[in-house]
Amino acid sequence: MKPFGRHNHTSLLFLLVLFYTSLWSAATSSDSVRAGLNFRSYSVNHGLPSLQTYLMIQDANDYYWIATDRGVSRFDGKHIENFSTGDGMCHNTVFTIFKDYKDRIWFQGHSGCISYFENGKVHSYAYNDTILKYLNGKFVNSIYVDSSDNVYLNGIRHSIVVNNKGKARSQVKT
Repeated sequence: MKPFGRHNHTSLLFLLVLFYTSLWSAATSSDSVRAGLNFRSYSVNHGLPSLQTYLMIQDANDYYWIATDRGVSRFDGKHIENFSTGDGMCHNTVFTIFKDYKDRIWFQGHSGCISYFENGKVHSYAYNDTILKYLNGKFVNSIYVDSSDNVYLNGIRHSIVVNNKGKARSQVKT
């Protein structure tokens, strides 16, 4: 018997697939059952504005914030509340969400503009015109707000910093 013949490769492959499938199945299902985990899906039928979601974070009050292509949703575990341009968002398609040091929730829209949620209300960032001028159509994939309220926007090959007085500087990454 040849140890590495065609038939033996097929049998070995079958056994490996069977082993890993069994291992995966046992690990995922038994752990979930033992831990008492329940999974539930939510859709537009439950109040989400869209099924297309980009990011989700949890804030200090245990709300989940969900970025979608039709606004942002806030979920408390039972109820979904949606926010869009009609509520003060600068753009309905939101890619990035960030929680800052004051527990404000920041949203970056498709156009590059940003909004934030504070004291139960969505606010448009005061220096969006400056951001849009510096972005000039470039995509942003992260936001950060430091303890001095300077806003940092980062893209693949660029970054912009807007200080708390609205003065901006940009940097091209090489």
